[in-house]
Amino acid sequence: MLVTELAIGDGEVAPPEVGDIGRYALLFAETLPDETDPTIVTVDVDVEPLDDGIPLFQPAASAGFREEERWGEWRLFLRGDGWTATWYSRRPTIGRQRLTGRVIGDLGYATTGSVTGRILRARIVSDTYRLVEQFPTEPPRPPRWVPLPGTRRFREVQAATGVFRDDTRPPAHLSAGEDRTRECGVLVVKGTKPVRRRVTHAVHRLQPTTGNCRTCRHSRGWW
Repeated sequence: MLVTELAIGDGEVAPPEVGDIGRYALLFAETLPDETDPTIVTVDVDVEPLDDGIPLFQPAASAGFREEERWGEWRLFLRGDGWTATWYSRRPTIGRQRLTGRVIGDLGYATTGSVTGRILRARIVSDTYRLVEQFPTEPPRPPRWVPLPGTRRFREVQAATGVFRDDTRPPAHLSAGEDRTRECGVLVVKGTKPVRRRVTHAVHRLQPTTGNCRTCRHSRGWW
């Protein structure tokens, strides 16, 4: 599960720390398979519609985008093994499905899904970005940062600090073709078993000879 730097930096979730119990609002993003990228997984899920089945046509990101760069999205609900997530899909689908993509811990307003589990491993995720100018055949748009394929890196940590490296800011002194590193979040491995918490119940037994109550034993349980 990839917990985004935005969710951590916004204060919605605490920086992941190995051994802690984390609760994350989840999104799912479908991608092509990539065995070199551990943020991409294949999952078996049950898919349910969240709306009336009519896709929402996404507005252009800016005036520089062509009309054909817009797309329709179906808002779907995924039920996985111990987790749920919202999937903004570009194709309609329901029922039992095997999907490949990223399970993302993101801002809660964007999803109705979530997961709770103990954190077993944490790695800071970074990518190399290149500043590119627009192509002559493209509509006018400002230079933009594009991630370079095959540059994703992982750094093992015991606890994330909540501060992420971003060499793409500010871009004023940079020129097209330059490369910079940006950390995008924390890859978290969580326990697959339900979180269990120890509770102690005091059991009182009435003593008929004295009329007093006393604690006779403690029973331990999990919930």
